[in-house]
Amino acid sequence: MALKIIGERVGGNRTIRGKGIRWERMKESQERFLTAFANCGRVQQASRWAQVDREAHYRWLECDTYSERFAKAMRAVNRVLEDQAVRMAIEGLPELVLHNGKPVKVNGTLLYKYTVDSKLDCFRA
Repeated sequence: MALKIIGERVGGNRTIRGKGIRWERMKESQERFLTAFANCGRVQQASRWAQVDREAHYRWLECDTYSERFAKAMRAVNRVLEDQAVRMAIEGLPELVLHNGKPVKVNGTLLYKYTVDSKLDCFRA
């Protein structure tokens, strides 16, 4: 069976040929990385979780389809961060209430107070 060039650049001037085992493994690695990145928003952490070399991600970015999928994951991460910033601006940050250095419990539940950072006022309506 002859291998055909599918024409997708994957870093440098290399082109993946055929859709063999190596191609499938790369696609699986990319999906693991993108899923991990969407969950943590950090390349280094996503690389560890996905067990993928961090530099592979940067090589894959030269590939059009991967860069599009990474941009989609980045947009998802940005939405989560924006939502978190708005929530923190409106609700504030939880801070454990202490009495004599020990956490206060009410009906067996830890008591928290919420403090709002004035730097986040720009997110308030």
